[in-house]
Amino acid sequence: MAVRGPGGAGFRVDDSDLVRAAAGLRRTHPEIAKSLRRGMREAGSEVRDDIRSAAARTGSRRIPRSVKVATRVSASSVQVTVKADTRVAPHARVMEGGPGGRPARHPVFAKGPRSGWTWVAQRPRSYFYGTARARADEVRRKVFDLVSDAVRQSVRGRQ
Repeated sequence: MAVRGPGGAGFRVDDSDLVRAAAGLRRTHPEIAKSLRRGMREAGSEVRDDIRSAAARTGSRRIPRSVKVATRVSASSVQVTVKADTRVAPHARVMEGGPGGRPARHPVFAKGPRSGWTWVAQRPRSYFYGTARARADEVRRKVFDLVSDAVRQSVRGRQ
């Protein structure tokens, strides 16, 4: 399942025993852990590329460049996150819209005190969450398989 979070979508592995085993890999089998992270990044990169293509169709040149992939392996989660960096493309959230496709509100020519600003509702040109949701099961399955393989390799004692 794609989890909607601040600025991105995360793909999590929920099997707690597998997550705990993967968390120990960095300490016990660093090469296997490195390979796991590389595979997780590749799985997220496929979604990132799809989101970048969808974002390019909105007419923005900055949003596609802002979409990044991050991975996390900790004692509580194994996660691949794809997000748009709002420092690179501040309008990314406005273009996506709010939850459920609601228009995002933003000021137009904000000058002077905030109480005097003119606010408008921007019609969303959704590019992010729909694309992420479409690939969520596939990415989750890939990450689960990667974690399972990494744990299996570590149990066999290979590096």
